[in-house]
Amino acid sequence: MAIREKVYEFVKRWNSTKGTRYKTISDNSPSPLAISINRIFDDNDEALVDMYLDEEMNSTTTDIYLVSSYRFRKFVQAQEEKKKQEQEKKQLEESQKASVETASAMEMLGKELVKIMGNNLAVNITSKVKEEMDKYISDKVFVKVVDYNGKKNELKEITHKVFEDVLKFVAMDEPVFLTGPAGSGKNVICAQVAKAMGLEFYFSNAVTQEYKLTGYGDAMGNFVETQFYKWCKNGGVFMLDEMDASIPEALIVLNCAIANRYFDFPVIGRVELNENCRLVACGNTWGTGASMEYVGRNQLDGATLNRFATISVDYDPRIEESVAGGNMDIVKLCRDFRKNAEKNGCHIIVSYREISRLHKMIDIAKMDVVSALKSCLIKGLENDSLRMIMRDMDSSNKYYEAMKKIAEK
Repeated sequence: MAIREKVYEFVKRWNSTKGTRYKTISDNSPSPLAISINRIFDDNDEALVDMYLDEEMNSTTTDIYLVSSYRFRKFVQAQEEKKKQEQEKKQLEESQKASVETASAMEMLGKELVKIMGNNLAVNITSKVKEEMDKYISDKVFVKVVDYNGKKNELKEITHKVFEDVLKFVAMDEPVFLTGPAGSGKNVICAQVAKAMGLEFYFSNAVTQEYKLTGYGDAMGNFVETQFYKWCKNGGVFMLDEMDASIPEALIVLNCAIANRYFDFPVIGRVELNENCRLVACGNTWGTGASMEYVGRNQLDGATLNRFATISVDYDPRIEESVAGGNMDIVKLCRDFRKNAEKNGCHIIVSYREISRLHKMIDIAKMDVVSALKSCLIKGLENDSLRMIMRDMDSSNKYYEAMKKIAEK
């Protein structure tokens, strides 16, 4: 085995620096140390090994045999972790820079719109908002390609952080119950899952009459179809929205269809469920009954809940930032307001809708900030409650003073 000059040089330097007893001998009889170091060179990038040996020369190690492949692997792991941290730091800096640039661009756009449109601003604002929102969002999404039944479907949209979990359950034909606060994106997740799987999307709001699911026969004896019937016959993703506000009889219909894989409809009789039938239900509670925020909710039967995998859907920070067009002051204000309202027992919903409205009114329509906050966030909240919420809010936020004016009136 030919031992490299570089290896010899390292051992000589080590002996000289550390004063150890190890010697470098001829190629015909190399030392075990030289063989060990040579193997590291053979199996790895030379520049990385050089860096490693230089570091070892400057270390306090006294035993040359500790310069081993094990210590080299630890060194490589440390370098990889350092590189990863540097990349994450760079990505964070780029993201923050992009947010600032986007917010600045949106502000400039708003001013230009006012100049261009003049008195017609209110008429044209909707299309301009959508155009700018779509542009901002398109820069923040990754294309997801879902392979389902051998067909690849592309999804180029911002998806919720629980999207992939929901997708996996639905793809495995497991009914899912999404529970979370109003406006947290449950309906959008269902529609995106259907799109990602290449399936039709059917839905029904809270069912307060059984016939809204089962359909009925009209005066001429014809069967009146429902979304539920079309789903059973054709397959797809069926979403029952507000399941915890639906009547028990409607949920029994679902239970029967899920358990038996068929259902008896009025007039036409039995329909076998299509093999591609997938079911997702949504609600604002855990099925245990009404709460202070959601008073019109029913307690769900244990047999019904048992048929569903339950996934909690909370507000996703990335979606909040996208609907705010990158205006982080609006995002932070709404998050702060939501957190402190909950902390002080004020039952207030601050969803993506409130964030989006504030962005449209403040950044695009250039509405007075006080008026925008009153209409989009505070919504008639009593001043005493508002002051209590503001007590622990971040006063450095650029919109805090406007909120303070409202509270002081």
